[in-house]
Amino acid sequence: MEENDNVFAALKARRFEEEKCLEFLCQNRHVLHNQCGVEVDSFFNERHGHYLYKRAQRPSQDEIALKAKFKKAYNNKELFTDNRIERNEEYVHQRKRDFAVSQERVKKFVAKLQEEYEKSVSEKIERCKNWGIKTEDDSRQLIDVATKDATSLIIDSAVALSVISNSLSFIPTFYSSIMKYFHNNSITFDKESEKIPDFEYENYFKPLRPETQRLFITMAEACVPESMTPPLVERRGRAVCVVSKPLVFTEEQCSKIASKLGWKAVFASQFQNVVTEIFTLLSETEDDVLIFGFPNTPKELKDIYDLFNPVKPSDDSCAFLPRPTPSSIDPFDMIIELDISDEIVLRDVLAVLEDPETGEKFDIRELSLDTENQLVRLEKANDPYYDIIQFPSRSVTLKANFDLIKNDNSEIYNIVPLESREVTDELIDNIAALVNDIPAPDPPKYSPDVTYPTIIQTLHGVSDELREFFMSQWRSIETTYYEAIHRSFELLNSVHLLLISHLEKARSEMQEFLRRPGSSQHLLVEFQEWHCNQVERCMRRMQKVKDECAIRINALRENLVAIENDRKTEEESKQKELLNAPFRTTLFELVNNACTTLAQAELDRWVATRSLMLDLNQVVSDADLVPPLPRKKLNLVVDPSRDKTRKGAKKPQRNTPTSRNRADSKLQPFESPLFEQLEGVKKYVSDAAVIYMRSTTPISTRGKARPGKDKNPFAPHKIAALDEFIAAFTDDDVYLVTRMDQIADFTHDEVNVVQQSFDAYLDDSTNWIQSNYERRKSISDTAIAYMLKKVNDEEQINHLILLNESQCTIDMTQLIVGTEESPKIPPAFPEQLVADSPSATAEDLMNGIVDFIVQTNNVQ
Repeated sequence: MEENDNVFAALKARRFEEEKCLEFLCQNRHVLHNQCGVEVDSFFNERHGHYLYKRAQRPSQDEIALKAKFKKAYNNKELFTDNRIERNEEYVHQRKRDFAVSQERVKKFVAKLQEEYEKSVSEKIERCKNWGIKTEDDSRQLIDVATKDATSLIIDSAVALSVISNSLSFIPTFYSSIMKYFHNNSITFDKESEKIPDFEYENYFKPLRPETQRLFITMAEACVPESMTPPLVERRGRAVCVVSKPLVFTEEQCSKIASKLGWKAVFASQFQNVVTEIFTLLSETEDDVLIFGFPNTPKELKDIYDLFNPVKPSDDSCAFLPRPTPSSIDPFDMIIELDISDEIVLRDVLAVLEDPETGEKFDIRELSLDTENQLVRLEKANDPYYDIIQFPSRSVTLKANFDLIKNDNSEIYNIVPLESREVTDELIDNIAALVNDIPAPDPPKYSPDVTYPTIIQTLHGVSDELREFFMSQWRSIETTYYEAIHRSFELLNSVHLLLISHLEKARSEMQEFLRRPGSSQHLLVEFQEWHCNQVERCMRRMQKVKDECAIRINALRENLVAIENDRKTEEESKQKELLNAPFRTTLFELVNNACTTLAQAELDRWVATRSLMLDLNQVVSDADLVPPLPRKKLNLVVDPSRDKTRKGAKKPQRNTPTSRNRADSKLQPFESPLFEQLEGVKKYVSDAAVIYMRSTTPISTRGKARPGKDKNPFAPHKIAALDEFIAAFTDDDVYLVTRMDQIADFTHDEVNVVQQSFDAYLDDSTNWIQSNYERRKSISDTAIAYMLKKVNDEEQINHLILLNESQCTIDMTQLIVGTEESPKIPPAFPEQLVADSPSATAEDLMNGIVDFIVQTNNVQ
């Protein structure tokens, strides 16, 4: 291409030189006609072409001489003109040939550009498909990994639970109730986990009832303003998010869309910290805004939602006073996705070519250039931020994120399909139909029943020291309650571990003890040695010998049965030893004391809360001070053997495993004294209601009222309570009574766990002992029957009889004596004698029989 351009330039230069020469000749034709001779004329006619095409620099004198010669040659003007016309025609033909060649090269070059364009589009579309497949595979892999982790977590937890189930023969409720906390925190269950007291506390905790909560929320809000009801964030104007794949619209096109709708355009790409700055913008501006390019991920949407809704009840799930939950506010009224095919975007952006010298841009699909010079300079459009290179991955990733956002926000999510990357009236109308009917946002607000405004106004007038006193008292109540409950569950967890460890060890030791070797095998070997050494073959047919063997075998049977009975007695003694009834009683006491501590914590919390409400009521209503409520103390169970004061000493009872309930052959159940104390607490609570209950007895107007003495022990604490406080007192009483019932059920379950665990061990070990006794007795009976059969068959009992764990076997490889006697095979009776017996004489038959007997004796 470059060489042809040089030829074309040379032709133009020669043509320009000819024009100048001809112009010179025309101006000096008279001089040439008069002065030039024949030689110059012929020289000009023959060599004018050489002069015109090979122009040389000459000195001025030679140039003057040459001009003089040209004057003589001017008479040949016609010939020169003809030559000039011929050369012009050659020049025109050359130009036409050059133009035809140039046009062919232009066509080939444009075709090559279009071929490269189609190839680039195909590669990018294929890459988009590959990215889509990879995204789906990665999603499935993540789901598989998450499922695998969750499955392995469940399996590991199930294995740990199976160990507990094998030790106790069942899974206690206190473990099954906290399994969800282990799974929610992605922790494998372990009975020795330090998280168990925390999870048990979370499972046990219940917030106060509504009226009590409302009173103390009022107190906290009055003492520390905005501590319970912080200021809420308000969105003043309407907000719509417009999301799309990359390279769909430019900022100018987006601004055009917003201006036609009458909204303000905001571009997320212009912010450094997108979530925070958009949140600030929406909370301050009153304009209706279209936010382009946000949100791109579900996390961004969740983060900005959390900024608009900072109060989360789940954060205070274990607090008596959870923060009031205001009405939620959505950060956006609508999310619009402009959905367009990847192929459309790629065909548009890859078709753009740019001339780097002029900056002019061309579309390869509509390229109509006639020259090669500009085609050579054309390059792909500049991509400074690598948007085109990254389009496949970004497009597929954004589309996957948009689908996730749509699944979680289907109510406000809309899709507008696009057929091109042009801002058309149809697109404007579709978006306008969606956004024009959006109402103004409602400001978030708290429920009017959160606090008592009158009490807040009254407490604002008290001193700072008094408000600080109220808050310190409340914080002390919460801290004390949490520590007491947490200690109780730590004690219960230690009891559970002791129970499981003890029964696991008892079961394993009992199983090992049942598998201990016995002495039955030795007696069998002794009898076999006696029989093999003392009873010869000739003696086995004697009835006396058979009777003696039978007597010895029966004596052996009695000895084996006696051994098994002794083993059973030893196993029952081991069972009683491993049962450890005093340890079982200690576990009962620990469980009872832990549950008593729970009830004591609830009762102390109730008394402290009641006293704080009395003080608060006195301040609000300006009443007289009353003495604080007395603390009711619940008694713990103390083992008389460990009671040094001997105050709790009782008549010693038989706590050995033989002391059983005759009805079900189980150990005597534990009778917890806590249940009676809980009933006493309920009565204590009902008596304490006199503090706030108003008197409804009509006052008599006939005669003078006699002053009576109130026998209720809480009479000195009675106050003139406001209606708000009466509701709080009543709710707190109901809360405590409900808690006492729950603790009673909880105590009953805990005691039953210990009771059922030891009963299960007792049942299982008894079944083990009995089945082991019957199995070994059956094995012994099998050995005895085998030996009796051998004695009756007059055979030697030389092969070792083994008493295994499951059956009686004969070891054919071990002999009691060194050699085994050959089996006794009687000789066959002569067939000829039998055949001749009908016709033979009696003497012949007798002789034949005698001969057979003699032959048989000789063989033996």
